[in-house]
Amino acid sequence: EVVVDNCQINHNTVGILENTANGGVAVVWLARSTITRNKLAGISLGPMSMANSLGNNTFFGNNPDISGGALTLMPSK
Repeated sequence: EVVVDNCQINHNTVGILENTANGGVAVVWLARSTITRNKLAGISLGPMSMANSLGNNTFFGNNPDISGGALTLMPSK
């Protein structure tokens, strides 16, 4: 599990690559971050991976923004 808070992830092949090994689960939490212009995907989700967002992130110019799954919107507390 990783938290990406107030980060810029720009101009990569893949911005965030989530993948698992040996039956594990990969989880990323996004908050106040910008993910732009990544060539293959802004976020690439593998099997047993999930991406959670507080809804205050910016995605632009990725191809696509998210592949292999969906971003789950989580309310902030």
